[in-house]
Amino acid sequence: YTFNFYDDSLLTNLYSSITYRGRNVRIASLVPGLLTCTTYWVTVQAIIGTVTGSASTACTIETACPPARGNNGELGITAFPNPSKDVFNVVINSTDIEKIQVRVLDALGRVMSTEQVSSNTLIAIGENLPAGYYIVEAVNSNGVRAVTKLVKAN
Repeated sequence: YTFNFYDDSLLTNLYSSITYRGRNVRIASLVPGLLTCTTYWVTVQAIIGTVTGSASTACTIETACPPARGNNGELGITAFPNPSKDVFNVVINSTDIEKIQVRVLDALGRVMSTEQVSSNTLIAIGENLPAGYYIVEAVNSNGVRAVTKLVKAN
């Protein structure tokens, strides 16, 4: 298989390309140069002998964000799918057992929603948001903060 990683949705800026022969692909070990907290558009082509198939429809992957570290706990955000035309599934990963405040902000910094959640709970965000760029901010009881970006597509 050939994996082509683009850093734009129009598939014009090829970030990296790698050919892999085998099963059970683990992207992080294939392309160690991928940046954390970044969305990539990926196409895959099968190779059988000397024949290369056409590229697949692009799908997106978002590389993991390292947890924010503070003296009083760790905090991280996982969001998928991203970009999304509908709803984002968001998990706030935390070592803090108390409630975590989650805010969604638009590109201008306006608060679109606020809620309190337990750590490691799946929440749905964005069903009523218009297309655009958003920030999810999580703050635990010790003031440790983590953020991630969301892209709501048309």
